[in-house]
Amino acid sequence: MLDLLHATRGRWDPAFVHRRDRTQLNAFGAWNPAHNESDSGTSDENGQSSTGATYEFEKVYAFWYTEPKASPAEGPKPYVPGQPIALHFHGGGYVYGTAAETDLACNLTKSLVTYTPVHHVLSVNYRLAPRAPWPLPLLDAIAAYHHLVREENVAERDIVITGDSADGHLALALTRWIRDEEEKIGLRMPRALALASPWCVPGFTNVWEDEASKHSAHCDTIDNTFGPSATSLLLRALPPSTMHESPYLAPSSLLISLLPKGTNSLAHFPPTSIVYGGAERLSREISVLWDRLWLARTG
Repeated sequence: MLDLLHATRGRWDPAFVHRRDRTQLNAFGAWNPAHNESDSGTSDENGQSSTGATYEFEKVYAFWYTEPKASPAEGPKPYVPGQPIALHFHGGGYVYGTAAETDLACNLTKSLVTYTPVHHVLSVNYRLAPRAPWPLPLLDAIAAYHHLVREENVAERDIVITGDSADGHLALALTRWIRDEEEKIGLRMPRALALASPWCVPGFTNVWEDEASKHSAHCDTIDNTFGPSATSLLLRALPPSTMHESPYLAPSSLLISLLPKGTNSLAHFPPTSIVYGGAERLSREISVLWDRLWLARTG
């Protein structure tokens, strides 16, 4: 698979991949300094590339959504400690979309502040896969959660992490990271997790046979090419097996054992709401996700 990616999208640094010649026609991404093609592109244990590029946290932009204003001149209503607040990740397959109110996906964000008890939503403009492969979107999600807790002084017990489609996937990964690292970083788990049609298996283990691959294809707007294309961009920096075997990337993968406890499980996740429809192409993997959440709570 890596040979195929190299052949179709250029050579990649195996530590954190980037386009070597960003001036090349149709090159994906321009997020590192140009360097000589003869450079080996290796990285040390601190993520410092021999090309001089460092792969780490960057400034992340986000948009606040609050209750509807009485007039355009009215400022946002202040947040009252103790009220629920949402940290939201917009959909778009990791390849398009924005957190801005001009984006179609913001209708979900506006609905949250209008029709639910959550009247403050921080929607994150995380880096997208064409310029920033995994795990850089996860680093942006971590930075946003840290900002809410440490800079905005929002208690973790008041935070609901939300995400739709592929970025329900990002919300799941962030929640898992907080669970795994909370003792080291001093951040606690959020109050809840709310997901809308989350993408759970970028490696597509749930559709590895002809009939499964056709599931809901006749009634969903997602065609056969979008998922693989998004995956090839998102995971181009990682070994191919990662998309099938990493619980961060594929919490519903059929190649990950179904266990009620342990690092690969969904044990100790907060209360979780999942909304999806049976006519979706993702419905089978979402059903597996729900079964694993339920097993973690009852097993």
